[in-house]
Amino acid sequence: MNYEKLREALGDRAEEFRRECTRDVIFLLESRRVHWFDVPAGWTWDASHIIEDDTGRELSGREADEFLLDCNCALEAWNHVSVFGTRAEAEAFGVKTCYRYPSGWRVYGICLDGLLAEALRPDPVPVAAIPAED
Repeated sequence: MNYEKLREALGDRAEEFRRECTRDVIFLLESRRVHWFDVPAGWTWDASHIIEDDTGRELSGREADEFLLDCNCALEAWNHVSVFGTRAEAEAFGVKTCYRYPSGWRVYGICLDGLLAEALRPDPVPVAAIPAED
């Protein structure tokens, strides 16, 4: 999308949007934790995180997590694991160490500005170096 189309779409916010898009991005690898606090009526659970209904049907692991999340009997939380300079590095590390995150993992990109961006990125592009189109 060129700057003229961006200006048409966003109006007065186009310049701010252009500056925000050029900030340095770092990528966070996050692990998912599912905290159980209840089970639906007719189900029981034990310390080994296996739930069982009245008919003997058992659920464990991710299947149990998803079931309890759907029933509003669990909470999902994302915990920071590590910071990477590129999405590819973060995803490769997530794949290589997926056994550590039995409830799942994700890569989340955030924009940086200022000294933190300079410290974490070897070659940050300052916003002032990117010419605005008229």
